[in-house]
Amino acid sequence: MNKFVGAIAVASLAGLAAFPAAATNFSISEPLDTPGALSSPWVVDGVVDPTVVTKSDTPANALQLTDNNGDQTGYALYNQAISVTQGIDITFHQAQYGGDGGADGIVFFVKKGTDTSTVPGAAGGGLGFSPNSAGPSDGLSGALLGVGLDAYGNFANADGDGSDCATTFTRSDGSGGANAITVRGPGQGLTGYCMLADSFIVTDHDLDPISAGYASRAEADRTVRVVIDPATATSPKVTVYYQGTQTVQVPLPAEFLDQSTVKVGFSSGTGGSTDYHDVWGLTSVAAVDALAETGTDVNGFGLTAAALVAAGGIALAVRRRKA
Repeated sequence: MNKFVGAIAVASLAGLAAFPAAATNFSISEPLDTPGALSSPWVVDGVVDPTVVTKSDTPANALQLTDNNGDQTGYALYNQAISVTQGIDITFHQAQYGGDGGADGIVFFVKKGTDTSTVPGAAGGGLGFSPNSAGPSDGLSGALLGVGLDAYGNFANADGDGSDCATTFTRSDGSGGANAITVRGPGQGLTGYCMLADSFIVTDHDLDPISAGYASRAEADRTVRVVIDPATATSPKVTVYYQGTQTVQVPLPAEFLDQSTVKVGFSSGTGGSTDYHDVWGLTSVAAVDALAETGTDVNGFGLTAAALVAAGGIALAVRRRKA
């Protein structure tokens, strides 16, 4: 066999027989583009319940977590336990625009599948995920991961640390227009929710800002991908991509590795400064397949194969697994 393996190849059904079957334990396709209230299993909460809003924009329809008024909160939970046995590879679009200062941000969160609470965490810089120790106000119940797409920078503020955090990571911490990606870990009440890595400032890495006075969804459209390895992987990690660039990669917390099911969702907030906060195009596939489970290498290059069901046919995506 030729020792060069393409990054992406298109395969027929017959061609799939050469590889072990891909894991299909969890997949989701939620365009979030039907105007009005979300349907079950979505549950919403906040100062204003998030709904799909139509605008003269691209896309025309998207889930609006908050409007551009001050002190808004929005929360949308996919209230269905999903298996993480094979890991999760989830992608969505988000846009933060139309405000007067770029604040505060959006969190993609993961919580325990057994947790029945449908109440968000603290408002403001907590973005509906972390607590506010100064309030005090509890964080998201059953929290496992919070990926903060933080225009203002306050998601990394020390007020969002639980009582047991001894964070030594570099914070964006309230610097206006910080354009930071900050990942927080497991927590309950006023305990936990600790930062898992340094805040990643996208504009320090020649990436487009999360928010920069954009006037429209189209201008502020940013693609985010979160890959969560299965517990069976060697050194399981969570990896965050922004506009196709890897930004944060950290080991999965031990508490996450104890879970067989999780729930996912979005939360958001504004404060003294504001933005519209919109999400759409939520899709996912199993993060790994049988090759990755067994540790099988493809032709010595550390590659694995995953079958993706795509519009118009079957695609075979082959990618290098990161150490």
